[in-house]
Amino acid sequence: MSARRVVVVGGGVAGLATAMYVQKLAPDAEVTVLESQPRAGGNVRTLTIDGCTIDVGPDAIVNRPESGVALCREVGLGDELIAPDEGSRGVLLAKGDRLVPMPAGMAYGIPRSLTQLATTELLSWRGKLRAGLDLFIPAEHDDTLSAGALVERRLGKEAKDALVEPLVGGIYAGDIDKLDPKIAIPMFAELKGSWIRALARAPKSSGESPFRAPRLGMIRLVEALVERVGKERVQLASHVEHLELRGDVIRVHRAGSEPLEADQVVLALPPKAAAFALAPLSVGLAESLRAIRTTSSATVVMAFPREACDWPKASGVLVPRSAGGVIVAATLIAEKWPVRVREGLMVLRAFVGGDRSPQALDLSDQGLLDAVLGELRRYLPLPEPSWTHLHRFFDATPQPEVGHTRRVKEAREGARALGRIHLVGAAYDGPGITGCARGALATAQAIAE
Repeated sequence: MSARRVVVVGGGVAGLATAMYVQKLAPDAEVTVLESQPRAGGNVRTLTIDGCTIDVGPDAIVNRPESGVALCREVGLGDELIAPDEGSRGVLLAKGDRLVPMPAGMAYGIPRSLTQLATTELLSWRGKLRAGLDLFIPAEHDDTLSAGALVERRLGKEAKDALVEPLVGGIYAGDIDKLDPKIAIPMFAELKGSWIRALARAPKSSGESPFRAPRLGMIRLVEALVERVGKERVQLASHVEHLELRGDVIRVHRAGSEPLEADQVVLALPPKAAAFALAPLSVGLAESLRAIRTTSSATVVMAFPREACDWPKASGVLVPRSAGGVIVAATLIAEKWPVRVREGLMVLRAFVGGDRSPQALDLSDQGLLDAVLGELRRYLPLPEPSWTHLHRFFDATPQPEVGHTRRVKEAREGARALGRIHLVGAAYDGPGITGCARGALATAQAIAE
């Protein structure tokens, strides 16, 4: 069956990028993007306020030659990409009431050398000695182990909780003791022998930041994708209710509109939404998708008068689960992206919720703002904020828990078995813009072929 009519359900980065790549690889295809919200972009949200540009959702792309950065260049944003400020690339970890620098060069919070392990303030001597046993522990492979269990087996509980969990758990707003190591810590998941020795032998970083972002925020990527796909092909406020198969045709039923007929359909939706659309076709497939768990979170942005703030030079703060609060991490935007913050202001954004504190999302807006400010004052001397902004992301962060690769494979095979239905997005292809871009290109190639 040819790809003459392709309907993409979901107008986030994954859906828009898939549509753009389909147009490029199959120029004769008629592509339509359906987005249920009145705006495109999904989790990408850029706030413009008081002379500042703040990404409320994802704010950077891993600087690799493929995927995310390639997508930016594909849509003409190559010259707009900037790196975080060179003088503020360090990360601070909360320890008690202090902020302690994370040693440079660690991978997923795992020490690169015995010297780095011995000199860090983040572990007790008992914790350091236990982590050092990694040099002698034989390699064992157990596909049932979570990332947390694997780290604890090699480095001990203290190193897991103090070094690895704040970073890996922060990426997914999840529980490291449930995450699949093949996805959460891929370079260590099947590594044979000592992790510390392996890192010591690995090439050292050039010192260049591994991240890039458009100068005016990630919304520029969304705008450029919509422009490339064609505004007339991106239908906003178009809610898809379910799919129907009629012979070789897929009918896409929309609320308040006539169904669209397609030869191929791309579902660039979170797992629960995809399950809802596919349930009339396959109860089993819907159950497979619902097994991919997601968490909800919120982003709190706060601005303060610069003269009243004495902040360390760092791009962000990671807070371990053991701290017991609602904050997972915070980005010091005025330090990380100084070109985006007007003179006289210091701006930060805090991430809350996820598996760390799901109850935080039940608080009122003011209650959540008060909780975040109170916790931040444990680590930073903060005055009253000049202004604040709060945004909640419901069921927005996929959790690649143990067995995730198998669940995704089953779901994709089930969708293909129904006939030319594709799943794309962070839940299936990996976190961030990079995962979405990688999956978009692979899906478009499959459609074009």
